[in-house]
Amino acid sequence: MGLLGDFIKNEIITDALKNSDDSLKANASSAENAGLEVRVSRSYDGIGLSGGRECEWCKGRECSDVTLAEAYRIGAFQRHPGCGCEIEYTSAKGVTTVQTRSGGKDSWVRRFDLERRKEYNTLKDPVTPGERIIAAAVQQQLKVLNSSTLVDAIVDNHEALGNISPVEMKTMLEIAGYDIQPLGNQSRFAQKQFEDEGGYRVSFRNGHLRYHPEGGLHKIAYWTVSSGTRGKHQYDMDGFEVYFD
Repeated sequence: MGLLGDFIKNEIITDALKNSDDSLKANASSAENAGLEVRVSRSYDGIGLSGGRECEWCKGRECSDVTLAEAYRIGAFQRHPGCGCEIEYTSAKGVTTVQTRSGGKDSWVRRFDLERRKEYNTLKDPVTPGERIIAAAVQQQLKVLNSSTLVDAIVDNHEALGNISPVEMKTMLEIAGYDIQPLGNQSRFAQKQFEDEGGYRVSFRNGHLRYHPEGGLHKIAYWTVSSGTRGKHQYDMDGFEVYFD
């Protein structure tokens, strides 16, 4: 049956998860007693066991839009080591969060963020030297916040922006650990979130990067990069520098 199959068969996983499951169950009871209606769904990851067999333990915990009471009854929040089933939790306020692995509350992300990460993870690897340099600079800038690493990389390789979409850039920045913020008060898109068709900005000690969506003051979508050493530059979605009056 294989090591993982034996592990599941012996139900060691159930005991290992009992304490956290009981804690969640208590919270669920409190929510239901307060009249809050929340829904849960769980879908099988399709990975299965050795020999191409399906994991019946996970299959038995699949559900769609069920109540919390039903979710806990069938063990929908339980996992075994390596489990990648997708668990979706919609709160009483209508906010949907998703978990694809174990890891506590910090492993739950909004549905929009999960789909964006999936999209990023399936994107092609950077193929041009310019793309590679910008991708590497995203990682390096965070290590040395007062440098012009990212601005320098973009200014010197701005044509590569034609191959990097706003969602790709934002996801790279998020995965690297940057604090992504909506555009400031002087923009038509002030405080409007990216997922609501807004822009975004990333600031560091010696500069910033901004994405401006189409329909603003300058009509077109464009990037702005700025630093104390390289000044301010703006590029359209094809990577060409633009100059506004």
